[in-house]
Amino acid sequence: MLKSYVSLASARGLEAFAPEHDLAIQALSARARKMRSVCYWAVLPDQAAREIDDRLAAGESRAALALLEATAREFGPILPSNLITG
Repeated sequence: MLKSYVSLASARGLEAFAPEHDLAIQALSARARKMRSVCYWAVLPDQAAREIDDRLAAGESRAALALLEATAREFGPILPSNLITG
């Protein structure tokens, strides 16, 4: 099954990864503004999301980002104009 996720990526790799939810978008976009990173969404198969979580848990942030980019069916940046102002 495909699901939508939000992520935070920097030069170090994947910094955060979570199922898409208004609160997750707000939290990650706030972090992106404070550091040199980009907040974006991606649509992934369940198995790929589990593998990304496993790599993040193992401290393999670059491998997690590479896997996300390789397995995402769709992805794009979350721009300030897309943010929920709650």
